[in-house]
Amino acid sequence: MPGLVTHEIYAKKLFSRSVMKCDFLNGNFDAFLLGNQGVDVFNFLEHPFIFDNNLQFTLDNFAYKIQEELYEEFLLGFEELISTYTDVKKKNVAYSFFLGLLANYSFSRNVNPFIFYRTGFASDGSITVIDKNRRMRYETFIDFTLRNHLSYSVKDNRQIDGLAISDERLKLVSEIVYEAFKHSYPSSTIQIKTYADCIKGYRSLIKRTQLAPREIIYSIFLKNTTFGSLIMPKKLYKNEAKDYLNLTHQEWHHPVTFLESNKSFPELFDESLLEFPKWEEIVIDSYKGKNVKKNLLKNIDSTNFYGQKNGKKMMYQKQIFK
Repeated sequence: MPGLVTHEIYAKKLFSRSVMKCDFLNGNFDAFLLGNQGVDVFNFLEHPFIFDNNLQFTLDNFAYKIQEELYEEFLLGFEELISTYTDVKKKNVAYSFFLGLLANYSFSRNVNPFIFYRTGFASDGSITVIDKNRRMRYETFIDFTLRNHLSYSVKDNRQIDGLAISDERLKLVSEIVYEAFKHSYPSSTIQIKTYADCIKGYRSLIKRTQLAPREIIYSIFLKNTTFGSLIMPKKLYKNEAKDYLNLTHQEWHHPVTFLESNKSFPELFDESLLEFPKWEEIVIDSYKGKNVKKNLLKNIDSTNFYGQKNGKKMMYQKQIFK
């Protein structure tokens, strides 16, 4: 998925349009922003130096499994659960988070083919640890260039609002996520505090990266690590001045279908904004008590967070970012 800043810019543009339609969003912008960061936050359970040693969560790379394989049952199960809530406060927070989650999903599946084509993957279409970290680093550079392109005033990841939520409200969101996971995956070992611990760990990791001597660490020691991939550059030097946003409209191909495109990242961004109302209407209908399973499945259209159809694998790439 794109980085923290990119998702925040996207969410704020959506929110300014959606708040007038979705009453449940009033007072719940923080939950919407948090949902919009998606399930990648679970990756930071892979970094035990951040967390309580007693934390037990054994689902290896679960965020990637959701994004690639389990996306339908996760999204459908989440909606099915929160539609049963009767407590108004909890229901409003849950629907705000879910709307943000759908924003993350719809945006990710539109822009990820462009990112994967440029960052690469293994010859069998799988994604290795190095591939993941290289993609995250590219997404951080997209954060840097997009914020400048749109004149978005954020110096580094510590200043974004996407992870800024009070401990009390984070506890409630973590409870909702826990219940949704147990609803969809009853055998999972997730705890009520797992999601909250992930967010706190993510904040800790971001703080460490932003306090680091960035250029030296990036170029020498941590280039292909999760830590290094999150380091926001102060500037891009001439030898790094690649066209990360494809503003020159170079040709690229969908890594699964080989469909040709020359769209820039900002154009894919705008297309996602135009597509979002259909997801918004589904969430509003669900909030009103309507059965939306059929419509939700129709719009998911067997397409995962990576922009892949079920059973298809990525084959085409032109790795310009190493």
